[in-house]
Parts: sequence; structure tokens; C-alpha cells
Amino acid sequence: PAATRKETRDKNKRISKSLAQSGILYRMSQGRIELLQKMLEEDPKDAFCRYGMAQEYLKAGDYVNAVLWFDKTIESDVDYCYAYYHKARALEQAGKIVDAAATLRTGLERARASGDAHAISEIQSLLDQIS
Repeated sequence: PAATRKETRDKNKRISKSLAQSGILYRMSQGRIELLQKMLEEDPKDAFCRYGMAQEYLKAGDYVNAVLWFDKTIESDVDYCYAYYHKARALEQAGKIVDAAATLRTGLERARASGDAHAISEIQSLLDQIS
């Protein structure tokens, strides 16, 4: 099963990279990004909108901006546990495994502190996969 997950993850990375290079995902995400930017004008510290921005950049294969927005999400809400998880995924996809693992360890601490059992499980699982 682990080899299958890795093969699937690698295949998904290749597809996402291909779509991102063709501009298809970028155009799809651009409208959502513009909408989220308008929402952020009303409340610049809105963690949910910041997280949405990060997810749109991640879907478009723009790992640099995705990580930036996940960091902004965490800045707004240190216990937004899935921001750590998805930030780590972005870092992993960008080939920054050490940074991804460090992010997951921090996320695991926050998930434990906030008592989020589901986040603990998800974060630990990803940490186990990439370590």
C-alpha cells in the first residue's frame, strides 16, 4: 500500500505540474483568488480566506505563494491545524522535505495543544510518510 500511495502521489504531482504549466489550473483558480482578495479587503486577517488563498495557489501549482498564504493563515490563527498539514504538502511537492517535516512537527504540537484528534492523526500520518 505505501508504494501505491507514493505512485499515486507522484502521478498526481505530474498531472498538477502539467496542468499548471499549461495554465489551465491558473485560469481556473484566478477567479477564485480575485473573489478571496475582495473578501480579504473587508477583513485582512480572516484565517479562512487566507487558507482559501493558499489552497487556490496550491491547486495552481504555485507552491511559493501557497506557502506564503499558509503562513499568513497560521499568523491569523496559530491553531488552524490544516494550514500546517497543507503547507507541508506544498513544501513536499516543492521538494523541501526537511521544511515539510518541520512544519508537520509544529502542526502536531498545535493539534495536540488544541485537542484536535483528527488533525493529530492526519498530520502524524503525513509525517510518517515523508520521514
